[in-house]
Amino acid sequence: METCVLIPKEFALVTTSLTSFNESQVTVYSITDIKEGSLFYPFQGTVRTDKLDTLKHVENNDCRYTFGLYDEVSYKYGKRVHHCNWIRFLTVSSSYDSNVNLICTKVKGDPMYEVVKSIMIHQELVVYYLPERPEQSIVTHIHSMLYKKAMESFVKDSPLDLSLSLMYRLPNLPLSPPSSEDEHKSTLSNCSDINKYIYQTPKRRAMRNERSLLPCDVCSKSFDRPSLLKRHMRTHTGEKPHECLVCGKGFSTSSSLNTHRRIHSGEKPHECQICGKRFTASSNLYYHRMTHIKQSCTSLKLELKFIL
Repeated sequence: METCVLIPKEFALVTTSLTSFNESQVTVYSITDIKEGSLFYPFQGTVRTDKLDTLKHVENNDCRYTFGLYDEVSYKYGKRVHHCNWIRFLTVSSSYDSNVNLICTKVKGDPMYEVVKSIMIHQELVVYYLPERPEQSIVTHIHSMLYKKAMESFVKDSPLDLSLSLMYRLPNLPLSPPSSEDEHKSTLSNCSDINKYIYQTPKRRAMRNERSLLPCDVCSKSFDRPSLLKRHMRTHTGEKPHECLVCGKGFSTSSSLNTHRRIHSGEKPHECQICGKRFTASSNLYYHRMTHIKQSCTSLKLELKFIL
């Protein structure tokens, strides 16, 4: 099934294993170093897409729903499409232990994820949810409705980010030889399932049908399709092969040209579902919706002050 995920640029999804029910175990990993104290929000990021056919179902009583999780399946042109955000794939810890590198709390009712210790590149994100105070439960339902409406608009209508892959294959990092037999035993005992996945043989990795990444020779950014790499290279060469027949302006991609043509035609196909305002580009609609989120949060805070 095609899956569209709203996810920050610092993160990607990694398939680590298959469960006994043939369901994919997909979790969130960092694709860059992240400093302690960094903040992330449920509606943060861009929309990336890939095919994920065997995902584990999220139960209705999952605690992540009260902390910004969005997870919906709809039909588009007769096909099932899965829309969700990065919260859906977070590994949750039931206690604040040494594996936790992310905590989530609610600041004035809004879920906020904070990095509590530096996260290295290619490291799994493990979150611990701070318990809610009893007085916060009165506004949980209001916030859930607000976030669901906002996330639905964000995920379904935002432009796809073709510069980054949603699914990520962890590199086969070299192992440093242990200095002693005891250290070697300690290293083996501390290996997690994902370490086994990282350092498995190339033959076993190939069996997972994972895409090989194509690096850019200029900036080392990687892409999973030759067409995306070719498009990216134009940012370095300045090539603009797609020309507007009306004004002669050139563009690096056909989609950019199609958006530009609407300036001449006056077409505005992207409509805000909240206020009805229309835009020529989906990216403009995306940033416009952010203003509604801020307005909704401000109104909700005023309501909460009145209730409490």
